[in-house]
Parts: sequence; structure tokens; C-alpha cells
Amino acid sequence: MEKEDPDEVFRRRAQFIIYKTLEKADALSRRRPSVLRIKICKLKIRFGKRLKKLRKSMVVNIYAARLVLYKRILNQLKALKFLFSNGGAAGDKFIDHMPQLSK
Repeated sequence: MEKEDPDEVFRRRAQFIIYKTLEKADALSRRRPSVLRIKICKLKIRFGKRLKKLRKSMVVNIYAARLVLYKRILNQLKALKFLFSNGGAAGDKFIDHMPQLSK
């Protein structure tokens, strides 16, 4: 018995796999999609749109919240810098009016 060329065996096997895949795809395309499958597909699209919209709004809200927090921190730091500055008269008044800590 004669041995076959390995390349020929590989090529024949690949052709068989391609044939089976095309046959399966053809069988699926001939089948009429069920109403339930269509409804599920539409529902997935609707949920996808809603999730995308929710994600976008969350990103915008988080960005805005970070900006607000950043501005508040900067304002607090500016106020503290002004109050505790070495040459500021307001800093001296603030320190003079602070209550005494007793042990």
C-alpha cells in the first residue's frame, strides 16, 4: 500500500472542514428564526443601548464630582495658606481668637 503525501492529507482534511462548516451555515440560514429568538435579540440591543447610556452618564457624573472635589480642596488649601501665612494680619487675628486648649 502506498503512503499518501502529508500535505495532500492536510489539504483534504482542511477541505472537509470547510465543506462541513459551509453546510452547517447553510442549514442555519435556511431555518426560519423563531419569534422568541427575534425578541431576545431586540431585548439585548435595547439593554445594550441603555447600558451604554448609563455608562456614559456615570463617566460624566464622576468627572464632574472629581472637579467639584478638586475645587473644594484647592479653596480650603488657599484659605489655610491665607490664614497661616507669616505676613498675613488675618492669620494673627485667627490665632488670637482660637480657644485655649486645656489638659
